[in-house]
Amino acid sequence: MDTIVEILVEPLILPIVVALAGGALAYAFSRWSPMVCKFLALAVGVWVLVRGIWIATYPSMKLSLTWAELTPEVFLAVDLYSTTLGMVVMIGSAAFSLLIAVYSFRAMVGHRWEGKFYAYLIWALGGACIVALAGNLLVLLIGWELVTLMLFLMVNLGRSGARSGAAKAYGVLGFADACLLLAVVLLISMEGGSANLSLMRGPVSVGDLGAVGYLVYVLIMIAALAKAGAVPLHTWIPAIARKAPAPVLAYLPAAIDKPLGIYLLATLAL
Repeated sequence: MDTIVEILVEPLILPIVVALAGGALAYAFSRWSPMVCKFLALAVGVWVLVRGIWIATYPSMKLSLTWAELTPEVFLAVDLYSTTLGMVVMIGSAAFSLLIAVYSFRAMVGHRWEGKFYAYLIWALGGACIVALAGNLLVLLIGWELVTLMLFLMVNLGRSGARSGAAKAYGVLGFADACLLLAVVLLISMEGGSANLSLMRGPVSVGDLGAVGYLVYVLIMIAALAKAGAVPLHTWIPAIARKAPAPVLAYLPAAIDKPLGIYLLATLAL
């Protein structure tokens, strides 16, 4: 038990834990007290913002926890790593979350699922934190998919007809996530195994990975461009624009998804 507590309060894990726990608490109170959910959205946004600034003052912090070793070359590990670019994404995500929470005090008042909106808002921030702090592609994929799921759930809170747009958005982004997952599987299957997933070794040369390396890069590029809403994988954005609540459009497609897509490509190329 002491070991688990020590892990949960690690500097790089703590922002993720707070965001996920805050979202769960907001969801639990969503039916009974939207005001509590508003307070939680503000509190988590401020805390992650301050924590992100603190982590940014200590660059290159690392944490690696191997929790399952399938073979000597294939293992599942939670690798977290703080970089300047990652901290920009994390701090920016927290700042946008805070601004959208304040804006939503009026924009979402009286909405049937007002409390759930704030829970999804906090969870989306948690997903962005996972991506920003990810030290390997498998961890990044978990945060990536969490943000996609929150987009789908938040769009579904919109007016009648929002579900069709949410389904299209989830279809396009789900395809992108599948591309990223396939890239992860291909990297694990190649020589080097799970070590190929590391994001802590600097720029990745696809030529070093052989012919399959180019396919891996194309798959990752598709995932990143779809997340960023770049042409021609942008069609999910207009599909949700008419029916989704305004705070959702301001938060995810405009403020979170685009930076995450650009961040993924930048992390692999810079």
